[in-house]
Amino acid sequence: MSPSPLKHIDIFQSNRGNRILWFLVMLVGLALASACANTSGRLGLRPAVQGFNQDIRWQRFQSAARMLPAKERADFIRKYTATEEELGIQSIEVESVEFSRQPDAQEATVTAVVTYYLLPSIVVKKEVITQHWQLLGTNWRMTSQEPVFIASPPSALTMDETWR
Repeated sequence: MSPSPLKHIDIFQSNRGNRILWFLVMLVGLALASACANTSGRLGLRPAVQGFNQDIRWQRFQSAARMLPAKERADFIRKYTATEEELGIQSIEVESVEFSRQPDAQEATVTAVVTYYLLPSIVVKKEVITQHWQLLGTNWRMTSQEPVFIASPPSALTMDETWR
């Protein structure tokens, strides 16, 4: 049986060598962790945006509200459930995502196209909306959207409002 080639390498035979190896392993691990920390925020935005917009599309307003800051949820649910009988959302398509210019990308702006109608009208409308998202802790939250394509009762609908 031939001796292991690792026994002949000095780095594995000395305490100093073990410390150097341990240091290199830790350095590589730290570099990988830093890289993941910088991209995890960006990677986490996509499922948040998709989940929120799909929940709105299928009128799951309680579920969509989880993507908002806690203090905004009740008002959001009230506004959307007030029109759920009249509101028909055909689609919400994300057109673009722009992250803030900060290196840690704590904020993002999402542009989407919403196709919807409000009964009794059968006219399908198409609106470009802008959603503002912010990374709060480890979760992305939508902090505002303009214009709001629905408001409380349909008679109060205006396209110049900003939901906040």
